Amino acid sequence: MVSYGTPDSLHTYLGSDLAVWALLAERPADARASLADLLAHSSSTLGQAEIFSSHTRDFGANLPPHGTAAAQLVELVRDMIVMDVRDTIDVAAGGDLSWWAGTTLMRMPTRFGTLDLKLTRPAPGRLVASWSDVTVPLRVRVPDGVRLDAVEGAAMPERGSRWVTCGTGQNRVALQV
Repeated sequence: MVSYGTPDSLHTYLGSDLAVWALLAERPADARASLADLLAHSSSTLGQAEIFSSHTRDFGANLPPHGTAAAQLVELVRDMIVMDVRDTIDVAAGGDLSWWAGTTLMRMPTRFGTLDLKLTRPAPGRLVASWSDVTVPLRVRVPDGVRLDAVEGAAMPERGSRWVTCGTGQNRVALQV
């Protein structure tokens, strides 16, 4: 996380900006570590604080919940599953293989319209992403730790990357890993 004020004061929502940067820089493990850190420094009710003291292990006089910190946490989780900052919709940018065990979003607002999304692993070595109609290409990230062997559907693996691009009019892709 990022410190603010004294070096001992960890700032939660400034730190979440670094996690989003990690997603954009193709470093999903760093984004997941940032998310774990944010959750570890939450209150007992998962209330998000603006500032957390690493020395005293408390929130000082600035008690949670803090609206901006909570919104940043929600945005980070959303961006890890569905990110729409490019001219595509990026799916599973921050997820690892465990996220393919039934992650589902319904009526997710994006800047390209509302999206329904489901990530499943119906069999070992098979990952399936399905989604509602979108007007832009959708990219699905192959999770870290697995190798893409084949793609079923009208999708193209991006050479040298962990992404599979799906064209408009496509609503499903299956990855053999």
